[in-house]
Order: sequence, then C-alpha cells, then structure tokens
Amino acid sequence: MPYEIICPVCGRELRVSDEAAGHNVQCPVCQSILVAPEPPQRGPLAGVVEILAEEAAYQRSKPPKQEHHQPTRSGATIVRRRRPKKSQLDRYRYGEVELSGLDWALAILCGGVACIIAIVWLVQGHPKGTKMLVATLVAQAIWFGVWLISVVLLIANSAPQ
Repeated sequence: MPYEIICPVCGRELRVSDEAAGHNVQCPVCQSILVAPEPPQRGPLAGVVEILAEEAAYQRSKPPKQEHHQPTRSGATIVRRRRPKKSQLDRYRYGEVELSGLDWALAILCGGVACIIAIVWLVQGHPKGTKMLVATLVAQAIWFGVWLISVVLLIANSAPQ
C-alpha cells in the first residue's frame, strides 16, 4: 500500500509504494535523489477504512429497497415499486405523531407531571406537546368537576335537616 514521504530538499509530499522502501527515489519537482524509508507500521485498525469503503461501494451497487425485481418466465424483469413507509422522523417533522398509551395515562392520571412534559415538548418544538397539554388540561378540568360535585354532595348530605 502506498505511503507518503516528504522530500528534504523542496518539502514536497511524494507517494511511494511499499516496494520502493530502501531504494533510491527521485523527486519529480526538484529532481533530487533520496532513499525511501521503510513504510510506517500499520496499527490494529489500519484496514478499517478500506473495509468500510468496500462495504459502501457494495451498498451503492445494490438496487434500492423501494424496488422489487421479479423475474418472469420469458427472462424479462418486472420492477414493482413499493410505496415508501413514512418513517418515525417524517411523522415527527410533519406533526402526525399520536399520543401513546403512556402519554394518555399521564395526561389523565398525573396532570402535573404530564403538564410539565407537555411544556418541555412545546419548548423543544415536538408536535406531541400541544396534544399532550390540551389532553392534560381537559382531564384536569374533568377531575376538578368530579371533585367539585363530590364536595357539593358531601356538604349537602352532611347538612342538618
């Protein structure tokens, strides 16, 4: 594998092959002759870049995942394009994210915690923030109504007749 050395006369970087190590090499710029040093020792992760480059080239050579190539008996290939599914990120970007069961449980049963979570989501720009805040406020209004009715009934039943 080629490696680079620096010409001591002109300071130009030269690319030298492994076979040239220990032999005379001529600088193409200043024409000076220098002896190519031994190639640097490769570390334990030296081949990782080459492996990753090969893997990337292989992935680029594969057909896209949205296409399904189906060969026929005559030898022709039918290409069926699948409609790409919306990813979670697309749903997040366009505000199509629904509240999960845990979000609804928090909104209904733990209003204070859900309200704090909803405000944090609103500050972060998360589309679930508005839905969570509205659900929390409606649930708290219902709980307040239930509490108010129970207090009124308790007072009415405990009043002397």
